[in-house]
Amino acid sequence: MTIILGIDAAWTATQPSGVALVSSTDGNRRLIFAGSSYRHFLDHADEGLISTSRPSGSVAGAAALLAAAGKTAGAPVDLVAVDMPLSFEPITVRRVSDNLVRPPMAPAIAARIPRLRSGPARSVTI
Repeated sequence: MTIILGIDAAWTATQPSGVALVSSTDGNRRLIFAGSSYRHFLDHADEGLISTSRPSGSVAGAAALLAAAGKTAGAPVDLVAVDMPLSFEPITVRRVSDNLVRPPMAPAIAARIPRLRSGPARSVTI
């Protein structure tokens, strides 16, 4: 089994960063957890909570995230994938790639799918 921790880092520490935890066994992938902030992820690992509170920004240590991922998955993390905008210049606008993967209709689509409105997903097969 391979455990993958995915982090969609926010542009600043005041905005929430998304976290996903996935397992892969013999080509079958399973979403173990998806949440909209480090705090939601850490709380889930500590107390098994699925938070419905508004996500907030924070800085989480790598050791805390890896420990929470290992506890939640029941196995150590094998791979960490990070989506983080990097630049030597200040980033003042959304990246072209961000605009391409979030079509203008995304809010309308999410509004029709209750699971997307109700907070982090529970375990599903992808």
